[in-house]
Amino acid sequence: MMSLVNITKKLKEALTNLDCDVIHYYAEPAQTVPYVVWAETEESEHFYINNRKKEQVLGGYVEYYTQQEFDTNTDAIQSILDAECDTWELNLVEYLDNEKLIRFIWHWSIRG
Repeated sequence: MMSLVNITKKLKEALTNLDCDVIHYYAEPAQTVPYVVWAETEESEHFYINNRKKEQVLGGYVEYYTQQEFDTNTDAIQSILDAECDTWELNLVEYLDNEKLIRFIWHWSIRG
């Protein structure tokens, strides 16, 4: 079984190659755009052999905030998720009118 720390560090290192700030868990309200917020959120699956956990799947999300239409960082994020995660899906794209931002949310899972 892979270490939770190793799983999250590997994803963080890949995300930091983006041309924007990458923040774990929480961004300040005055954060400079564009930016990524990411976090691990749950154990989405696990496998036992002889009553011992042998494998777990960690789940989480990546949120990307931008003001740019057709921002190429969205493709870069999906490439990173392809390379680093076992599964991922784009769950939400929305325009935040009060903040004048476009928000993308992907959910991912990584087998440890």
